[in-house]
Amino acid sequence: MIIRIALSLIAILVLAYAILAIVISSGIEAYSGQEKLYAQRALDDVELHLSSPSLYKLYTTKIAVGGLKPTNDTNCPYSATATLYTFMGYKYATLIVRPGCSVTPL
Repeated sequence: MIIRIALSLIAILVLAYAILAIVISSGIEAYSGQEKLYAQRALDDVELHLSSPSLYKLYTTKIAVGGLKPTNDTNCPYSATATLYTFMGYKYATLIVRPGCSVTPL
């Protein structure tokens, strides 16, 4: 009985993670050309930011980049928002990303 419950809970967690990966896209496919490169760089910057010693990486299951827009800064020509999702698709954080420059909470 206990094994059956444990296996059911594991199956629910695996399905929650798999469904999240299918339903929520990274947002990069919405852009083309140079904007797509900056969107990918924004996603990479957020992943790098989360890989530093923190607990965010433990419960971040999906990162979506959106709202890419040009800025007047020559060092950081674009700004984007990154939304962090946890299990079951719950949004728990939004970050402002300036690809190659900074990642700050909104």
